[in-house]
Amino acid sequence: MPETEVTAGEVRATHLAATPLLDHGDARVRSLTATLTAEEPQALLRAAHASIRERVRPVYTVDELQPASRTIEKGRGSCSQRIGCLEAAARARGIGTRVRELWIDGRFWHPRFGRWLWPFLPRRILLAWPQFHVGGAWLVRRRGIKYGRLCLLGDF
Repeated sequence: MPETEVTAGEVRATHLAATPLLDHGDARVRSLTATLTAEEPQALLRAAHASIRERVRPVYTVDELQPASRTIEKGRGSCSQRIGCLEAAARARGIGTRVRELWIDGRFWHPRFGRWLWPFLPRRILLAWPQFHVGGAWLVRRRGIKYGRLCLLGDF
């Protein structure tokens, strides 16, 4: 499977709107995006990703309904919370986002749990994975899910 895939489609108002989780009108999200100087959409996504990587350390948590602004304020968040921060930053700067499914091989979790728990882990896991509307098409990044100690966002 290619690392980057582009799919056709238009951006709609719902792809730019604030939501309870992607609260891009909040001052904490705005303060993050105010530091980004890039104008070109992919460069802006890279800069936002780098800023989130510096400001929000990865942790394990199950509070998947935490808004992006709260994650930024806490300075820590799960993989999906950190991806939510990236989506909120993108929307704040006029880049549409949407979510599609991504199936992950269950072995992704093996480094996180002892071998004795492996039989109880699912064979595959369904994740909500963001797409970004760049250059008139939806950009899909397949990179970012890594087998290792931490779940980190991939580079754009």
